[in-house]
Amino acid sequence: MKEPLFPFSAKGPQFEEHVTQAIRRAKRRRLYFILLLSLIIAAVVGFFVLDNVKNSKEKKIAGEYASLMDVFRQEESAAENSKQPVTMDSKSVLPQSSDLHSKSREQMKAFVMSHLNHPLAWHVAIVYAGDLVKINKSQEAIEPLEKILPFIKKNDVLETKTRLILAGIFMNLNRYPDALSQLDSSILLPGNPDKELSMLLKARVFVFQGKPKESAEVLQRIIQQEVDGANNPQIRAERIHEAKVLLSLVSPS
Repeated sequence: MKEPLFPFSAKGPQFEEHVTQAIRRAKRRRLYFILLLSLIIAAVVGFFVLDNVKNSKEKKIAGEYASLMDVFRQEESAAENSKQPVTMDSKSVLPQSSDLHSKSREQMKAFVMSHLNHPLAWHVAIVYAGDLVKINKSQEAIEPLEKILPFIKKNDVLETKTRLILAGIFMNLNRYPDALSQLDSSILLPGNPDKELSMLLKARVFVFQGKPKESAEVLQRIIQQEVDGANNPQIRAERIHEAKVLLSLVSPS
């Protein structure tokens, strides 16, 4: 049986204990979500930009990109071959592996800062940020994503996903107002392909803040389909179902 996100149905003597346990589970899940979303976005952006090499400057940038990503993949391969053990950091919600990408990470940072207006740098920024999150350096992961935001303003899909990653990082750092700011910005983007996801995350932030009323208001908007949802009917149905489940838990009848 799938473990519920919020395993309580009414306030009682164990309410605070249930909430604490639920928040811990949610933190673990949202951090895995950050990593997964980072990898997905990186793959999509990488596929898109590799088709844009048109002149010598582009070829130079593409060469730098290919070189550093080769180093990154070699580090991954070396780690896989050595089968390094995974340990659990007592202060982290994720298993911590050894620092696999110490060499490529410095190269990625330099590449991003040197080519902020280039799509390849956006791809690297997402890979770089995801790697920092993986080694429990969420605070450092904020900078590359914030740096590329001014340069992706014309790409609502990429901006939406970058803001969702930032929101997840801020949630993990308990910086809830910053998380809400990123989510609100994503909701306002006309080209956000899945505003209901942004709103679901917003509702959860309110839960973490101890604001069930505000969370319920956001969830009602999703259920009543007051916002543009995902184009895929199945995904939209899943979002609405998830909103109903969460609403039943934050506002039990």
